[in-house]
Amino acid sequence: MSKNTSQTGRVVNMNYRFWGGWFLVVTILVISMAIGCDNTLGVKTATVTGQIVDSDTLEPIAGGLVRMLGKEAAETGAALSQINTFLSTLTDANGYFVFEDVTPDNVVFQIEAPGYHTTTFPQSTSTSSSEDDDSGTSSETSGDTDIEYVSVLSGQHVDLHQIRMVRTSEAPSHKVTVRIDLYDSATKKPIDPADGYDFTVILDSNSFTNQKVTKLKYDGIQINSGKGLSLAIQNTDGIYAEFKQEIDVLGDLYYRAEIDPIGFNLVVRAVNVPDYVGSYPINLFIERIDESPVAMTVATGAIDFPKDDGKTFFNVPISNIKDGFQFRAQLHGYDDMVALVEPGVLANSNNETRRIDIDFSKEDSRTSLKRFGSGDVWEIGAQSYIKYKHAWIEIMPVVGLPSSLSTSLANLQANGLSFSCSLPYKEYSDPCSVGDNVAVVRLDMAAGYEGIVYGRYGTKVGTTTVYVNTYTANENHYFSFLINLVDPNETPSD
Repeated sequence: MSKNTSQTGRVVNMNYRFWGGWFLVVTILVISMAIGCDNTLGVKTATVTGQIVDSDTLEPIAGGLVRMLGKEAAETGAALSQINTFLSTLTDANGYFVFEDVTPDNVVFQIEAPGYHTTTFPQSTSTSSSEDDDSGTSSETSGDTDIEYVSVLSGQHVDLHQIRMVRTSEAPSHKVTVRIDLYDSATKKPIDPADGYDFTVILDSNSFTNQKVTKLKYDGIQINSGKGLSLAIQNTDGIYAEFKQEIDVLGDLYYRAEIDPIGFNLVVRAVNVPDYVGSYPINLFIERIDESPVAMTVATGAIDFPKDDGKTFFNVPISNIKDGFQFRAQLHGYDDMVALVEPGVLANSNNETRRIDIDFSKEDSRTSLKRFGSGDVWEIGAQSYIKYKHAWIEIMPVVGLPSSLSTSLANLQANGLSFSCSLPYKEYSDPCSVGDNVAVVRLDMAAGYEGIVYGRYGTKVGTTTVYVNTYTANENHYFSFLINLVDPNETPSD
């Protein structure tokens, strides 16, 4: 019996050890699951959004400072460093603000903006009831005054909608920095600091002289803040017109100002245009003068039908041609007609009108540098730019014309040979000649146009159509034409 009892006791002890081990395992699992549940079902952060607007106009207020703090701190006036919930942010250009990763709490908001009274949201009331609205605001009674707050719950998005701020009767004044970035309104590009222009900036009664482009952009100017300030920007170099604008300066400000370059009006006329030019257009170019080998074209135009309308119009910004400009006219059969306009000629020429006449009846009387002077009318003599090519005109028969007249065309004409051409021409360096009843007239003739040459000797007359190509590989190449003279009164023989 004692043996059996002993065995039974051993079995009981083993059962206790077995179930005790399982109990320990189950306990550990329960604790682990509890920890996991805390991680999964724990407190989640929230998001709070809203917009700050003017109470009268409902216009958004940019750059406002929004602080969020716990309700208890708002009630007790505790230092910000001692409270659990404190966040701050600035409103964007449209007055919106966002708080992210907000710990759930009952919070209030304090808002500041230049020119406005400091605002608390929600505002305290004297009501004795407690209510909730769709923005999550609630109130608690504290003596005679209810401290309202916004309940931010776990994982919630709270939209405060529009919070209105009331303007102060007079905006507070404090020093701010205004940085001004100057742009050319014609080119839409920043004004080049390398140009070295001086500007005067006037903000209300404050004048800042000798301001350079770089200094205005990066250093700016210091003024007292305010609304509706009168801004004026003046260029003392006479390149840009005065810029005026009213601006609000409530804090440090970056301001882009597009200022208009001073320009001058340019009328280009074609006068005394010969018939042979016909329908060929005159192409016109205004070119900037700089150190690059190729001139930069600032403006282009054309006189499409010189014989009909005969003129065109430009408005040229001086900022694009601060170092002067080159005027170029191109016409078929003519070398480029070029004229230089130096910087001083156009100083302070705000919307003044200058005129260029391209006169086809005149030689160019300007100096070799082809400069225009300071007058209101400039002139180019187009005859100086005609492209001439060599032409030999053979006229036959010229019976009786002495061969000793191998000399100038004037001598031939003095001895009864008449000659004329519808195109411009001038005598060639080689003399005319007579031989075997043929007179050879050597000329330089306007190239690129079709013309008529007329000859007469005695009672006989003749004509021929001529065309001299502008493009010849050899400058000594000549074009040859023949005029057969016929007596109009003679009856042709069979």
